[in-house]
Amino acid sequence: TLLYKRKVTSNFDGEDWIYKWNNSVVVTDQSYYNPRGMEELMLVFFFDYEPTPNNIIFDIGVDNGYEIQTFCEKAGPQGKVYAIEPNPECCRRLKKLQQILNLDNLVILECAVGENEKTMMLSNSTHSSIVGQIIDEDRSNHKEYFKVNQISFDKIIQQYEIKKIDYVKVNIEGYETNFLEGYKDLQPKVKNFCIGCHDFLSPPQKTFDTVKSWLIKNNYQINFYKNDKKLENWEKYYIYGKSKAE
Repeated sequence: TLLYKRKVTSNFDGEDWIYKWNNSVVVTDQSYYNPRGMEELMLVFFFDYEPTPNNIIFDIGVDNGYEIQTFCEKAGPQGKVYAIEPNPECCRRLKKLQQILNLDNLVILECAVGENEKTMMLSNSTHSSIVGQIIDEDRSNHKEYFKVNQISFDKIIQQYEIKKIDYVKVNIEGYETNFLEGYKDLQPKVKNFCIGCHDFLSPPQKTFDTVKSWLIKNNYQINFYKNDKKLENWEKYYIYGKSKAE
């Protein structure tokens, strides 16, 4: 590509677009993909903490999983990446990516993560401000949605017998406070959080102050994204938490 200044091959297999460059692969529903965008996003994800081999990583709100290969490579064969995504089409593409790359350290969980266990709805609208948002059952007049199962983070930790959590990236379109409400036990305590809040949406999902307060209350050192350029609006609402020694 001219934008990326290197060769990127693309193939449509009848369902999805598969892009390959160097040793990297992306499976997407998009007929155009520029790898530079993901490289820039990884700077945001790893601004405050970059995973290392043997890490246990949770990627909550994976979408098509453009970052999954990097996360799995960082964790290494002795680590584990838990990819949580409620959209069934995205999960199907994640499984295809896992097969292509033979990602043995990847666990794909098709569910939403919230305050408790119940059935919810996930917006599949093409409207940019609400795509991928969890919608309450009482708003069932919404025409474009998936019914999805929701589970708490505490329940997932219990089911998979998680003994440590090194890094959690959260990008769930305004539902981040619901996720935190489902992490009451704090056992094991997440060592590093990277949480994308969505106060910039229209209408806004006001979660930034609540997430910040939760991190401070639970003894996390907080940080915010910075670079040497003017921040994009969404970049201003990324907040990081590093667990203090207790």
